[in-house]
Amino acid sequence: MRNERERWQKRGVLGDADKLFRAAEKLEVMLATGLPEESLTK
Repeated sequence: MRNERERWQKRGVLGDADKLFRAAEKLEVMLATGLPEESLTK
């Protein structure tokens, strides 16, 4: 049981890192294209 939970926790952490990475990529694209920051939240 415990190993299963640890595995899911690791997956959750990796998922969060992936989300952050994608958000950073989006931010880079937005800055490069000069779009307003408001479009980031949509």
